Amino acid sequence: MDKELFCKNKWSIPKELADGVFISPPIIFVNSVTNPSYASQTDTLIHEYRHYIYGIQNPNYQITYKSPKNSKDYRAWYLYLQDRNEQSAHKDQIKFELGLGKSYDEIIRDKVGGKITTDNYPIALKFSELVQDAVKEMEEEEKNYEESIG
Repeated sequence: MDKELFCKNKWSIPKELADGVFISPPIIFVNSVTNPSYASQTDTLIHEYRHYIYGIQNPNYQITYKSPKNSKDYRAWYLYLQDRNEQSAHKDQIKFELGLGKSYDEIIRDKVGGKITTDNYPIALKFSELVQDAVKEMEEEEKNYEESIG
């Protein structure tokens, strides 16, 4: 949450979450119940922090889609995954997941809820493209690094 989102939600700055516990923007909340492992928490932090960086780099950026979470509407997912901010956040997240040893297939299945079905197949294909792009970026980064050290 950035300052704008605090204001939109009519939260004071700083916001008192509990007696004596205050937060100020920017802040990233991680649900430790649904993300109990440090790896899954880090995965979430990478994604959300990338959004924060994107906002700094693109100060006029506005979200133009509604969150497709828990939706089977391919059009909503298409708009979501066409957004450069989301693409950037998901690719950085995917790079982390690959570094953890997750397979290409595991990453895609995780993104679509565990099982690829006829309903979510187009969404799985879009995530597949993001995984391919992330792998290409990692290969290019590795090549550039090797060239830089001679």
